[in-house]
Amino acid sequence: YGRDVSAQRNCRRILTLLKKKSLVQVVNLNTHCVEIDGLRVLVLGCHDLNMFSARAWANQNENLPRRRRCSAMRRIARKFAPTVVIQHPHQTDSSRIWQTAWSGVRSEVRSVYQRLSGIAYFPIPGREELSVVLDRTKFGSCIDDVVIKGFL
Repeated sequence: YGRDVSAQRNCRRILTLLKKKSLVQVVNLNTHCVEIDGLRVLVLGCHDLNMFSARAWANQNENLPRRRRCSAMRRIARKFAPTVVIQHPHQTDSSRIWQTAWSGVRSEVRSVYQRLSGIAYFPIPGREELSVVLDRTKFGSCIDDVVIKGFL
């Protein structure tokens, strides 16, 4: 392919640093835990779900704030014992994007029996069809993913 791997790494590093400056850090993680009509619901933003990802956990330095925040979220979620998790990611075109993180939720927070995502689906040629994404991301019963048709 002829790509310069070190240039790609540097570009990713610069983008990560730029993202860090614009990220909003939620100080009180308990705000993710809400009770609605008797249901205990854990509400997660786009990248909040990755706090449960084994892959993300393995790449974190245990002495840095990110690891401490992930540890705190996992602890809070287990103590709150939600039955439903709602995630609102930005967009998706694949069922595999959040797979590792959802697996982490299932293993870390055993009380969860339903999950749903509010996604913006952008059909990209060669990627998964919406029906495949929906079928492969189901977990629990009665709740289907909420989909907003995307556009290019």
